[in-house]
Amino acid sequence: MTFKEPFSDKKISEKGFTILELTAVLVILSALSSITIPNINRWIKLSRIDEAKGALNIAAANCLQSLRAGKVLSNEEVVGTELSNEKLNTIGYKISNSKNICSDFQIEPSNSSENILYTFGFRINDDGDVTKTAKPSSNNASLNSCKKWAGTNCGVSAAQQAEWDRLAALATAKKNCNDAFYAWLNETPPDGGSGKNTRWDNSSDSCSLETWAFEGNVVGGETGYNSALERKLGQECSRKIKAQYTDTKASNPTDDSGNPSAITIEECGAKEFWFVNGVDEGSKDAYLAKVTANKETKCVNDRESVRQRSGKNTYIGQYGPFDGPGKCGEVVWMCDGKQVTTEKAYKTETVCGRAEAESECGQPKFEHCKLVTWWGWWECEAWSKCMGLI
Repeated sequence: MTFKEPFSDKKISEKGFTILELTAVLVILSALSSITIPNINRWIKLSRIDEAKGALNIAAANCLQSLRAGKVLSNEEVVGTELSNEKLNTIGYKISNSKNICSDFQIEPSNSSENILYTFGFRINDDGDVTKTAKPSSNNASLNSCKKWAGTNCGVSAAQQAEWDRLAALATAKKNCNDAFYAWLNETPPDGGSGKNTRWDNSSDSCSLETWAFEGNVVGGETGYNSALERKLGQECSRKIKAQYTDTKASNPTDDSGNPSAITIEECGAKEFWFVNGVDEGSKDAYLAKVTANKETKCVNDRESVRQRSGKNTYIGQYGPFDGPGKCGEVVWMCDGKQVTTEKAYKTETVCGRAEAESECGQPKFEHCKLVTWWGWWECEAWSKCMGLI
């Protein structure tokens, strides 16, 4: 474009952009931003996942240190400033409900509609084995991150979860069994455990290996026990104990209130005996502990017998609590041989519980309410709570 300078014949040329050129530039910039901004958002979230992984690795190390210190992981909460909900919320995460202990720890996105951040954590059994777990998100952008954390455990199946639960329970049972045995063997007054007790049997994966000991030393079965007893008390005393108590599996008498009284045997001098099913526990405290343990064992065995019922006799629903020590007072829920420890798990993890919940709650208003990402949506929230999902 050219024009004349005012009051002069001099021509001036001016160059610029046309509307078409400006429009083309704006279209290109818009296309670039639509590609770049989502990528930046993805990179930010992947870096947040890496930050969370670092915090969980530190937590797992702290849990292993607690295990080496003799602590029970199923009772040990994961602690540390890096793993508080206040800290995790800054990177879009929170600690999952009921999964805040060393034996089973998990964090999840704080926003239920999140599609890049994913749920992950770790499990540690009482043998010190660490298993990393993860549930991939709906967006494949973080799938490689999920696999780097958990490997083949990225995307946990119900069968895998059940196997982990079984192995964790087995490791805990083994530790508790052997701890109890060696506490009895080494700490029973006055000289250590005497008689028969059980320790872990690796061949059957149960606390059923009968072991005899005399005053804190393991001996060769009942024969070895009787030989050691004879050496200490004399043959006549041993014969009397065997005839009146061991062979008949007798226990000390109790009064109307259930209080036991000591037994003395003339041939054995002034020694007091405390028999439980024909085995002398050595002291009143040990006697009471054994009686209590037997009652608790009966409760556990009764519960296991009920769980194993099948067919028309299968047990469904809540079981317990019952009067008695320890595990007698526990409440569990059962369905087709499966046992869970919370009502929520019963409703969400078992066929029976889901059927009961669906009968009570009906179907959701929208079909997508059955998807986990929609449970917290206001149109699905009431149904999700009724079903025990949140």
